[in-house]
Amino acid sequence: MAKRALALALGLILGLLLLEGAMRLIAGLTPDAQPPEMRPIPGGAPIVTRWPETADDGFKILVVGDSFTLGRGVKLEEVYPARLEATLRADRHPVQVTSYSFPGWNSRAEAEAVARDLDRYAPDLLIVGHCLNDAEKLPTARATVNRPELRPWQPSGRFETFLAAHSLAFGRARRAIDTLRLRPMLRDYYRELYRDERGREIWRRSLARLQQLASQRSIPTVLVVFPIFDSDPGKNYPYRDLHRIVAETGSALGFEVLDLQPAYAGIDGRALALVPFTDPHPSALGHDIAGREIAKFLIERGLVVSKRPPPDDRRPTLPVAR
Repeated sequence: MAKRALALALGLILGLLLLEGAMRLIAGLTPDAQPPEMRPIPGGAPIVTRWPETADDGFKILVVGDSFTLGRGVKLEEVYPARLEATLRADRHPVQVTSYSFPGWNSRAEAEAVARDLDRYAPDLLIVGHCLNDAEKLPTARATVNRPELRPWQPSGRFETFLAAHSLAFGRARRAIDTLRLRPMLRDYYRELYRDERGREIWRRSLARLQQLASQRSIPTVLVVFPIFDSDPGKNYPYRDLHRIVAETGSALGFEVLDLQPAYAGIDGRALALVPFTDPHPSALGHDIAGREIAKFLIERGLVVSKRPPPDDRRPTLPVAR
């Protein structure tokens, strides 16, 4: 009996080692399987980004948002404000796009920041990137402070920390289990935000303030609604009703509204998420689609005005999204 138990234990250990080796081999052959590298985020002030090729006398677009706009986990040239600028410039619209963002911002925090800095950047067009959790009523998105059960798994204890640091198989398995736990809880949480009458009114007033700040300066406003990439954003996308609430609210307040969800329909959600179904931030492909769709929307609605002719017939090369 003891020999049989020992044999089973050795067989289990060998199987785990083989699984670990296979996963490391696959990860080495497929770079996209590696966890994304995160740029360091300075604390406090908004993060303002412009791109080197931007002309100072072009049509000025200010893009305001949270970590989706900042571009968590993707390169600076891949974020959707950069793709928006490159697409418009390739279509002979000399624009100057500035990204003004901070991770954790919601509509309330964005309105407070824009109230301070809008005159400083003096845009010709204001774009607000909206995620479903932007309806949180606290000054910044702090759901995980008040709702610790919504925090993603982090290793605790020496043994678990050791395994997470040294075993690819353990880390991925543990995160997959945590995703199964978190996904339904987060879906319920997003719905709670729009059922909370007080929170919904704070959110609506924040959007109204953003629109009012711009309209007082004759600046057109566009509200861009992003899907949550925790599932395929197609036929069975679970948040359609919430997108409708956001779109109707934005339109009633005077925003031009672009809901990006239809643009992603039919595309495998695993290619759109930063880490498929685990980190719902957009991948480089997700950003690329967003940038192109926003550019198309602006052109179709006549919201981009060429303030100067292009210097010559050369068109800028569009960065390739990976």
